[in-house]
Amino acid sequence: MRFPAFFPPTVAALAAHWGIDAPHSMTAMRHFLRQRPAQLYLLGLVLILIGAWSMEATGSFVPMAMAASAALMLSAPLVRQRFARVKAASRRQ
Repeated sequence: MRFPAFFPPTVAALAAHWGIDAPHSMTAMRHFLRQRPAQLYLLGLVLILIGAWSMEATGSFVPMAMAASAALMLSAPLVRQRFARVKAASRRQ
């Protein structure tokens, strides 16, 4: 059995076992991560991790509260994009 060069054998073997088209799913993930709303959402998650670390380091809840607020604001474009897709799909049917 020969696997594509860019996939470790374990990933390709698991994908074949579960019947998942690994190259297609990886392409979809790359497409998702190139979108600006997804990048902003991931930035918000990173800010939450930084806020949690700084809350532990300083003993104050302020860094975590600021990080959570920023993450909430950064997730808004992704939510808007998802709602727009659902709305467009419902119009087509």
